[in-house]
Amino acid sequence: MLHLFAGLDLHTGLLLLLALAFVLFYEAINGFHDTANAVATVIYTRAMRSQLAVVMAAVFNFFGVLLGGLSVAYAIVHMLPTDLLLNMGSAHGLAMVFSMLLAAIIWNLGTWYFGVAGVQFPHADWRHYRHRFNQCDDDRHVSGGCA
Repeated sequence: MLHLFAGLDLHTGLLLLLALAFVLFYEAINGFHDTANAVATVIYTRAMRSQLAVVMAAVFNFFGVLLGGLSVAYAIVHMLPTDLLLNMGSAHGLAMVFSMLLAAIIWNLGTWYFGVAGVQFPHADWRHYRHRFNQCDDDRHVSGGCA
């Protein structure tokens, strides 16, 4: 498989390695973020001890990846504008990939820091929050406040 990378120049190869490092960092952040979301309720309600909840979350996340296959990865790839990527140079394509990875890392760290139960796909959360803010706006006009 290494023969696929034989034609790359040093600069592009280093950028690909850096992109791989970004992906691994994102996966690490996403792992602790998902585990915290998965175990928070059972720990808070004392339905399970924290150690057992974290171990069970790790085991079932692992089996979820094994049994779920690559469906999430393919969903992310389908979000990429492949027709645009094919018509631009590798530098622009790598810039697009880096900006998407950086945005995902910032999103995950931001939702973790502010205690928002975020997901990997920010557009799903923003749809929810936009709906809630619009609903809150409507409540203010009707009742003078928002709960």
